[in-house]
Amino acid sequence: MMAWVLGILLTLSPNTFAVTTGDAATDALITRIVRHPNLVPPLPVNPVQALVNAVNFHSALLGYNVNHGPAILTSGIPPVFAGRVAQLLQAASSCRFATTLDLRRACAANVNDLTAGVIRQNPPVFRDINAWPVLYIDGNGSRDSTSMAMAAGTLRPRLHGVDRHRWR
Repeated sequence: MMAWVLGILLTLSPNTFAVTTGDAATDALITRIVRHPNLVPPLPVNPVQALVNAVNFHSALLGYNVNHGPAILTSGIPPVFAGRVAQLLQAASSCRFATTLDLRRACAANVNDLTAGVIRQNPPVFRDINAWPVLYIDGNGSRDSTSMAMAAGTLRPRLHGVDRHRWR
């Protein structure tokens, strides 16, 4: 693995990334993954409901037919953040149905782009979302697993236990 990583040649210029591994499909995927995504898809019409639908769908794929709507709808999650998380979860769920190498590569690249769309969000604090087994968002940054009173601007949201703000 280390030899493969070191064997990738990245040529950087102000407007382009060139990647060479010897395999055109792999080069295209790596180029897409390492570039800064300039475009994110438009938000769903109702972003919070889209998140409810995406979480419920993914939960059903895992064999748990649970309505996570109340946990999400009462959290106060900002619509833009909810929409970006919904898009990411929808893309991740669709990867399950990718049957060829090209489809799996395309799915991985799409998930990466949508992950960047989530990470670039800077939502205000909101109540935790515990939609087990699919989604947990520590919306107030307290690192607990309960919905606590929101602290006005002093605590930051965390997605799946990763402090997104630490990596900015």
